[in-house]
Amino acid sequence: MICNVLMPKWESAVAVDIMSSEVKSWLLSLDVSDCTRGKYRAKMSQVYMWAKTEELIPQVIPAKDGGFLDSDPCTRVKGPGFSQESDYEALALEVEDTFALLSQLKQPEYELSLLVAICGLRISEALGLLWRHILWNRAMIAIRQSYVHSHLQPGAKTKLSRSRVEVPQLALDVLAEWRRERPYAGDDDFVFPSLKLRGRKPRTASMIVRTTCDPLQSGRESW
Repeated sequence: MICNVLMPKWESAVAVDIMSSEVKSWLLSLDVSDCTRGKYRAKMSQVYMWAKTEELIPQVIPAKDGGFLDSDPCTRVKGPGFSQESDYEALALEVEDTFALLSQLKQPEYELSLLVAICGLRISEALGLLWRHILWNRAMIAIRQSYVHSHLQPGAKTKLSRSRVEVPQLALDVLAEWRRERPYAGDDDFVFPSLKLRGRKPRTASMIVRTTCDPLQSGRESW
């Protein structure tokens, strides 16, 4: 999170000069959930806490009114858009319901959703897949990287994630058919590439949600 999210925005900024209004405006501009914004704010605040502990920055800085403020601007970033509480509730589907849901999806959402549903991959791990990561003869997928916040990172998303997963023949057949239809089908190409970016990067999860779930985007090839 620090390398992929915080540093691209703030690595050239002076920590004690960053204003809370800047942090808030930046966080609200990100196309993520309120819960994720809250996590970003908390992680940024942890960096400030570490810097204060190491005496790299002062504990407080002068305020415009003559008083003092905490040198961590994140402490003043508040509002409903930064809640770390999620109202998400996982729903367990029966096998028949799962396939009924999959039947409503078009390519490539069908192939991607099937892979996640059957193999238990995280969406970030599925999007990071290259064709050479599919071990066809062994009916397995090797998780070598994941695609998080528009950045590729090595390995699985978490330490608890598996490095390899078994793939049923049904999913292998679907993936093989999907590969035959794709313009980017080399071993080092992404399984789910962005056509808009000519296969240089995979699709993003947020765009998949927009094009699949938002009726205003229905029928648009915006990826």
